[in-house]
Amino acid sequence: MIQLGSGIYVVKRAAALSKSVEHSAIADVGNRLGLLPRRDVFHPHAVVLVHQTPPTLAFESLPDGLGDEWTVVGQITDEAGARERFARAAANRAYALFNNNCEQFASEVATGKRQSPQLFAAAAVVALGVLIWILGSSEN
Repeated sequence: MIQLGSGIYVVKRAAALSKSVEHSAIADVGNRLGLLPRRDVFHPHAVVLVHQTPPTLAFESLPDGLGDEWTVVGQITDEAGARERFARAAANRAYALFNNNCEQFASEVATGKRQSPQLFAAAAVVALGVLIWILGSSEN
């Protein structure tokens, strides 16, 4: 178990179906996002894990801390801003690979920018493949 101090964190783990794809989430330690009634915060290392996953936004309570399969990317220092951005990001609960995936959700909460480097990299690989195919076809 990974035990974190009170705060809001961006975390990642390998996706269930692939070791090459990462799944992003927000880990809330100490109820910093205000997701639980105060009486439910029963352990200083308890984590509420929030992630965008098909078909909808998921919330998990991890009473003893974050599992070892997760890696902490970083702590969000602007907690007031994160609370505002979380409310905006959580308003659209439906998962969509191209415009509301786990990476975009976590990025929006952390920075206010909806970004998905993995999706961008996949699109770049496809574009490169198409370009190579076009160039190879024009030589014939």
